Amino acid sequence: MDAESGRQVMELLKDAAGGPGRAVLVVTHDNRIYRYADRIVAMEDGRIVGDSRLGTLPEGNNAH
Repeated sequence: MDAESGRQVMELLKDAAGGPGRAVLVVTHDNRIYRYADRIVAMEDGRIVGDSRLGTLPEGNNAH
């Protein structure tokens, strides 16, 4: 999807997850999504290789 459509979708998802006890999980290769995330879990070959909440994102993942 184009950048503007992606931004609009992410704003809608952000609003949907805004209440207490709510969450939205987004799986993507598009690092433009990072700015919307409260937490980023990086995976490679089906294994977790980084977690922004734990401060362990792999090099090259410029989250936030």
